[in-house]
Amino acid sequence: MGSISDHPHQTKLSFYLEQRESLEEENRQVHNTNNATITRLQELENTSSQLQVNKKNVHLNLMNYFFFQSLETLWNKERQLYTDQLQTLEHSLIESKKLSIDQQTKIMQLTVQFESAEGQLQAQVCFFFC
Repeated sequence: MGSISDHPHQTKLSFYLEQRESLEEENRQVHNTNNATITRLQELENTSSQLQVNKKNVHLNLMNYFFFQSLETLWNKERQLYTDQLQTLEHSLIESKKLSIDQQTKIMQLTVQFESAEGQLQAQVCFFFC
């Protein structure tokens, strides 16, 4: 942009009109740049908001993961405790059955001995009194 003396054939009016058009064009470019910058900032804001939401979702997912891991660990401990108790009960039952069989065997042996002794006693009584 020059001064009036740079343009000897132009009038002041045409010189000012050119300057005005030039400034208006520059203003449009600045306006367009500002609009583009505002649009980009809004996009970045939206992206930032989405990243915050994603961050919260990741956090919730991690909390859920660790919660279910804890539940699974607890379940495994409970299952192991139940299995151990069941094995202990089964062992106790087997031992009780063995003891019962041993006692029944002793009762049968004592019964046989008693019957044998009773038979011998009857034979001796009969021998002396019959």
